[in-house]
Amino acid sequence: MADKIVSVLIKRLSRIGIDRNTIDKLLSGLPIKQEETAFIILDEARKLNPQVLVEREYGGLNTEPVYATILSLGDKLVIYMASPKEHEIRLLDNTMYAEALWIIDEFIKRNTGA
Repeated sequence: MADKIVSVLIKRLSRIGIDRNTIDKLLSGLPIKQEETAFIILDEARKLNPQVLVEREYGGLNTEPVYATILSLGDKLVIYMASPKEHEIRLLDNTMYAEALWIIDEFIKRNTGA
C-alpha cells in the first residue's frame, strides 16, 4: 500500500510535466532546489493526505523567515524547506526521520545564521 502512494505521486508529477530526471533525482533522495518545482511536488504530496510530522516557521525580527515541513507519505518522508534565499525538497525513506530533522536544522542555520 505504501509503495502505491509514492507511485501515485510519481504518476501525478509526470502528468503535470515534471521531467523524468527530476523525478529520478527525487526518488534517489537528492534535493530538488528549483523553487517552482519544489512547491509543485509539495502541493501534489499534500493532495495525497499525508501525515504531517513537522510543520514549523522559524526566524524572527532580525533573521530571514524559514518554513520547514516533514510529511509522512507511505514508506517515504517528504522534507520541504523554504526561505527567501532558497527552496529544497527531498524524498527520504521513513526510517530516516532523524536525518530529516538534521537536514532541516542545517537549512535553518544556513538561512538564519542561527
